[in-house]
Parts: sequence; C-alpha cells; structure tokens
Amino acid sequence: LSGPPITIGWDHDPETCAVLPLDDYERDRRRREKTQLLVPRSVREEWMTDAGYARSQVQDAMRGAARDRAHRDHSCRVANSAVRRTAEEVSESARRKFKRWTGGVGRDSELYDQWRERGNAPWMGLE
Repeated sequence: LSGPPITIGWDHDPETCAVLPLDDYERDRRRREKTQLLVPRSVREEWMTDAGYARSQVQDAMRGAARDRAHRDHSCRVANSAVRRTAEEVSESARRKFKRWTGGVGRDSELYDQWRERGNAPWMGLE
C-alpha cells in the first residue's frame, strides 16, 4: 500500500448527526469486503489536496507512513526470531532432559563427579 495515509476523525456536527441505537445500526448495516474499503492512492491524494494540505505535507505523511511500516516490519522480524530462538531453547532443553531420563547423559554436576572419580582424565567421555 502506498500513498498518503488516511484516518477517520471524530470531529462532527451534533446538529447534523443522526442518533441511531447500536442494535438498529448493527441489524441494518451492510457488510463490505476488505477490497471495497480500500481507497486508491490518487483518490487519497486528491482528498488531501482538496482539504487544503500542501503537496509537501502529503509527501511528509507518505514518508512517515513508510517509516512506520518499516518499524512494524522490523518489530515482526525481531519478535519472530525471538520466538524461534525460544522454541529452539525449549526443544534443546527437552532433548537434554529426555536423554537424562532415559539414561543417556547426566547433569553437568554428575559428569563432573564421574570425571573426578576417574582421576581427572582429560580423555574422559571420548572413549
């Protein structure tokens, strides 16, 4: 998505606004597809210039939106890599615990005790 961002403001004229109970609104409103809600770039640019914004202001808004999008993308990548790292750590921990439980490998302290009992042989464990 490119072009200037648009938002919905809360400024309204109470004299011309209709008050509608929420249940009536929900019952009568038409659902729209996501594609029907997209406003083309050229239309958004026209709306902003018609509202009195200078071309430089529109460009500043577009740069700001691009910067914010890049920050969100970066945050997603960092979060995904952290989740992946955590999953790998949990998996490795489970693997080590399973080996200990099934008699495969002992804890570090148990290995140290075995090493001391064998006379501190540097080749211990490589047999």
